[in-house]
Amino acid sequence: MVLPPHTVLMEQGKLVKQMYFMIRGIARLFRIHDGVDHTLGIESTNYFLSTPLLLQNGQESTCALESLSEMEVLVWDLASVTLLKEEVPRMKDMEMAIMDRLLGWLQDNQVESRCMTAEERYYKLMEAQPKVIQTVPQKYIASLLGIHQDSLSRIRKGLGQRGQIR
Repeated sequence: MVLPPHTVLMEQGKLVKQMYFMIRGIARLFRIHDGVDHTLGIESTNYFLSTPLLLQNGQESTCALESLSEMEVLVWDLASVTLLKEEVPRMKDMEMAIMDRLLGWLQDNQVESRCMTAEERYYKLMEAQPKVIQTVPQKYIASLLGIHQDSLSRIRKGLGQRGQIR
C-alpha cells in the first residue's frame, strides 16, 4: 500500500489489527499522555512498524503510529501472519529476529535517554538518519529528544558554529 502523510496506522488504546513493513517513507511512534504528544521514535529505514506480539495477543496499543511522509508499506493482518507461520518454517525465526530488533531498540533508547545529552542524541540521529533531520518538523525531533524546540534550535546553532552540521 502507499499511504499519504499523516495516516494513522496504529491508534493508542486500540487493538493492533495489522503488522507493517515500511519500504520507504518516514514513520513516527508517539504517545499522548496528559494531553501532551510525546514522540517515542522516528524511523526512515526499512523497518517493521508494529510487532507480531501485539497483533497475536489482541492487545491494545499503548502508543500510536503515523506516517510523516508518503509511505510505501507491506501489510499483514492476523490471519495472514498466522498462515505464514504455519506454511513457512522460517517465519518463526523471522518473528524472533523482529522481536530481537525491537528489544535492542528499546534498550538503546533507555540507555541513550539516561546516559547521553540531548545534543549527543541529536548528533547520533543526524548521523544515523539524515533524512529525518532534513524533512521531519522540528517539533517532533525536539519531542523525541525530550527537549523544547528552543533548546533544539540552540543545539543546532552550536553544531553549525562548530561545523558539525552539513
